Amino acid sequence: MKRLFFLSLILAASIGLFGQSKTTLKVVFPNSAGQKAFLWTFEDLMTYREVLVDSTTVSKNDNFLFSLKLKEVTSVSLQVAFFRIDIYLEPEKNYILTIDSVDFSNRDFYPKNIVGYLTPNYKLEAVGSFDINAELSTVNDFMADFFDSNYLFLYQSKLPEKVLDVFLTRMDSLKSAVKSDFTRNHIDFQLAQMELMTRKTGSSIVVEKYFQPSKVMYKNKVYMDFFNSFWSKYLLVSIRGLRYGQLDSAVNSGSYNALTRLVEKDPYLQNDQIREMVILRNIIQMYSSYRFNQEALNDILSDITNKGVTPENRLIANNIRKYFLEDNNRKAPNLNLPDFKGIYHDLQGFNGKYVYLSFWNEECLDCIAEMDLTKELFLDFDDIIQFISIYVGPNPEIARMLTEKREYKWLQLNYNQDFSLIKNYQLDMFPYYILINKEGNIEWYPAPKPSDSFSEMFLKMLDDKKKNLE
Repeated sequence: MKRLFFLSLILAASIGLFGQSKTTLKVVFPNSAGQKAFLWTFEDLMTYREVLVDSTTVSKNDNFLFSLKLKEVTSVSLQVAFFRIDIYLEPEKNYILTIDSVDFSNRDFYPKNIVGYLTPNYKLEAVGSFDINAELSTVNDFMADFFDSNYLFLYQSKLPEKVLDVFLTRMDSLKSAVKSDFTRNHIDFQLAQMELMTRKTGSSIVVEKYFQPSKVMYKNKVYMDFFNSFWSKYLLVSIRGLRYGQLDSAVNSGSYNALTRLVEKDPYLQNDQIREMVILRNIIQMYSSYRFNQEALNDILSDITNKGVTPENRLIANNIRKYFLEDNNRKAPNLNLPDFKGIYHDLQGFNGKYVYLSFWNEECLDCIAEMDLTKELFLDFDDIIQFISIYVGPNPEIARMLTEKREYKWLQLNYNQDFSLIKNYQLDMFPYYILINKEGNIEWYPAPKPSDSFSEMFLKMLDDKKKNLE
């Protein structure tokens, strides 16, 4: 009996430590050996800030494996070079993803002016079980066909009643046939947006049905897409009972309490959690408006970060603050990259000098033109500015020869498949310039290109700082 009791304790401990099964994703990608593979997910679904779940180097056998613990259906993105596949993974399931072979040396698979990602042909299977991706694909294809066929009617809000009724009946039938609650919710949110577009359902019914604390699904991408769309610019355009200028005054005071007291008068914003989420959604849009002071918006975000109604709201508020790289005293993301001789350089090693950082590739003609102009800047400012150009492309050797031929004497680095760097600097086009100050903080994001009178603007900034010190 004692031995049996002892074994029971060991079994119970084992279940406690290892009982939560993992989700595995095995990937077979011919011709990808040696490439770096990344698995991303969203940290929150209002800013869509991505975080790295895991990374690995593809084996000689052209396959690799990711293993992760999930609590619910989760949207993830697999990335290899500039190829990207978006899928959903369910808890405690095993998947095999087979991707068609591609030629990684093909320059056409890398960005030239716009940073974008390609989706290769692939097949996803859930080993021995139902795959939610196939079910969602069926629903999305049906929705897409309907939108394509009735786009003009929907755009003009003139969809015939009979057409809508037939569509809703077919969607109800499809909903009853699906196996997953996740897919049923997906259909509900799509239908709610459809009924709003066609004015078949009023906003008050939607708020009551979907936007109550017990209904909030922070990790459900379809739900949060619906939330973000429904409440977009609500405080700026649709909120009730405000006189002209009241919203501006409350926001520009930098007081979260003042803003809350103002907007809680709206009948749709009576709940603390939903009201705070709507405020966060609209702050993202207020940042680009001349009406609102960005420092005041940051003060409001700081209050929510520290005292928000839910942990999820606090996370979103903090991510919004991170999202705007141009914030004052924003620390520049670090980099540790090799030059074309293989010697690594760390950004922190240049503290004490300004850093004029640029991203480029050999197929971007504007990049080459700007770098030709940089040669003169380098001669004029080399004593106070560290010039760094980062090559983002498939062939560092071609880039090395080009920089030597055109006599670019400043520091040239290779991105080395560091996609975290691309995401941290929110790189979306070439050429792209950023100025980092002596303390290692973002000074200008983006910075003027050499052709945009960088020299004059930089000297004026130095002069203004000197006057402020005096």
